[in-house]
Amino acid sequence: QIVQEEKAGVLNVGFRVQDAGIGMSPAHQRNAFERFWRADESGNVPGTGLGLSIVKEVMRVLGGSVDIESTLGFGSVFTLWLPHARVSLIKP
Repeated sequence: QIVQEEKAGVLNVGFRVQDAGIGMSPAHQRNAFERFWRADESGNVPGTGLGLSIVKEVMRVLGGSVDIESTLGFGSVFTLWLPHARVSLIKP
């Protein structure tokens, strides 16, 4: 899903991606972008814990950001925000 939002005179375009994974608690969300951090500590879910840290770094380099909305046990929604265009807040 593609969404847009204006912040500080910049129109941002967001690409929203939803999964049906294990979800994350608010405490997990605070750590989600740390390298090698895994929400599932049991080892039952494959992965290295690098994916979200790479996504965050790529978004930073592109001048954007990433948001998480998640509920433990119900999956997550990630929105990748990219600056699109300058918009004037003062009408001529």
